[in-house]
Amino acid sequence: MELLIAAVLVVLVPMTDKLIKIMQDRNHTRGEAEVIHAHALADLARAHGEAEIIRAQAALPTARTAPNKGVGRA
Repeated sequence: MELLIAAVLVVLVPMTDKLIKIMQDRNHTRGEAEVIHAHALADLARAHGEAEIIRAQAALPTARTAPNKGVGRA
């Protein structure tokens, strides 16, 4: 009986290790994808904000003094 349990454990332990490794890789990949998506959303929000600033400046009277130096990407 002990031999049967030992044989089952010899088979199951490596399979469990492989499953854990697969899950780690999957979660790591999912995390990287979420970071990339968050960066894309941040860039989109920044672009929308910059467009709003440009529209607002265009709506100002033509007697503007100087453009804002803080506007735009670094």
